[in-house]
Amino acid sequence: MKKVKLLNLLMKKAKVEKSKILSELQTLGDEKDKTGALSSEIFEITNQKANQSNTQSVYAYQVDRQLTQKLMQQKEVLDNRTEFLQHQMDAIRQKVTHIQSREDMLKKKKISEEKRSFDERELRISELNMTKKV
Repeated sequence: MKKVKLLNLLMKKAKVEKSKILSELQTLGDEKDKTGALSSEIFEITNQKANQSNTQSVYAYQVDRQLTQKLMQQKEVLDNRTEFLQHQMDAIRQKVTHIQSREDMLKKKKISEEKRSFDERELRISELNMTKKV
């Protein structure tokens, strides 16, 4: 019976760990969505700047070019961040899979241990009945 209790505790520990990891995965997913949205907004702004065909002074043109370059650099940073977050999410999904397989293994062990303890108990009861009859 001690093994069953230990297995129950290990299963609870695995569930808690899994829930923590899933909440972390959710947080990373939200952050990835935000960075993706910002990246697309920056892309739209740069397209709008590129499509403006106003006659401007040289200075205004240079400022617009510098702004566009800064925006493109920020977009690249956001794209890199999105890629990094995707790799992190993949790693966390692997952890979740590992924890799930560990939970399944613990469930199987718990069932077999309960069966074994039940069989032992039945054997002791039958032995006691045999000794009482004699």
